[in-house]
Amino acid sequence: MRVKRVKIEFSWADLIMIVSSLVFGFICFCSLNFITLGNTSEVFITAAKYTLILVVLAYVGRTLKTATSNFKTHLFFELVVLVCFLIAAFSFGRTFSHFFVVTAQKNEIQESIKNNLEKAEDIFVDYEKYAETRLNVYRSRLQTVVEYKRSNSKRYRDFGFNNDTNDSVQVSAKMSALRYNLFPQDYRNREQDFIAQLAKAKQATEDDWVAWTFEVVDVVNNLENRIKQRFLDDYLIENSAYREDGEEVYKEYSWNETHDFSYDLSFEDVREKFQTQEKPPLLVYLFAVALYGLMLFSWFFGAWRIRSLKRILKKREPIISEGFNW
Repeated sequence: MRVKRVKIEFSWADLIMIVSSLVFGFICFCSLNFITLGNTSEVFITAAKYTLILVVLAYVGRTLKTATSNFKTHLFFELVVLVCFLIAAFSFGRTFSHFFVVTAQKNEIQESIKNNLEKAEDIFVDYEKYAETRLNVYRSRLQTVVEYKRSNSKRYRDFGFNNDTNDSVQVSAKMSALRYNLFPQDYRNREQDFIAQLAKAKQATEDDWVAWTFEVVDVVNNLENRIKQRFLDDYLIENSAYREDGEEVYKEYSWNETHDFSYDLSFEDVREKFQTQEKPPLLVYLFAVALYGLMLFSWFFGAWRIRSLKRILKKREPIISEGFNW
């Protein structure tokens, strides 16, 4: 049994149509990545939908134009498809242009992000200053308590001391316990992780095209919360909330209160600059029109029919004239 082979016609004009549609879709992907601040699944589906709609409309229009029968019917649907293509192109154009609108503000955005990163750089440095100051104050208080234990035995007990163990040993144990809780075993590893996160964020602010197009969104959208959750609120501040014996009884002895560590980490919010859609430069419109023209390349230069209006009105058989067959 012989299998009938189906001949699939694919021209250079069709290839140009597909490539230009993919370029359009990719730029829409980049624009949507900015607008949604990195919602990859939504971005991919929407960009693919835009691309597919334009490709299908361009291909159907080209197919209808090269039909050799039922001329008036094909002509009507050809014009309908062309109008649909123009409507779709106009609708998607705003999304397409957004990537260029944001990129035009690149230097300003990069400067804002760098300023934000500089605000975060000293978190661990400031925490270590806080912790060392607290250790020194606590050591001084312990020494004072021990020195005056005979005249103020209640305070001596409030700080967890007892007469069964040498005072120096107890002071050393309390200092070790406080230091251990302020600087847990994973402290240096967490600090190195923090440094690595900042270094990665700084790379996203460089002039590298890939970093700017894809990685910068993660920095803008997630870095502040990531630093607060992983390094500040749920780690350094949580560590500083520990209180050793005697640190809670400051009021009774007119000593300063022991405070938790605090750090003003308030980033300048640049997300609006990524999401606000504004009017693009004229050059972007021309680029979009050029891509639309390339998508319709096979329609412009495909085979066409020459008919007189008189013949159409009289419903005569159309005369077929082949044009450029690219």
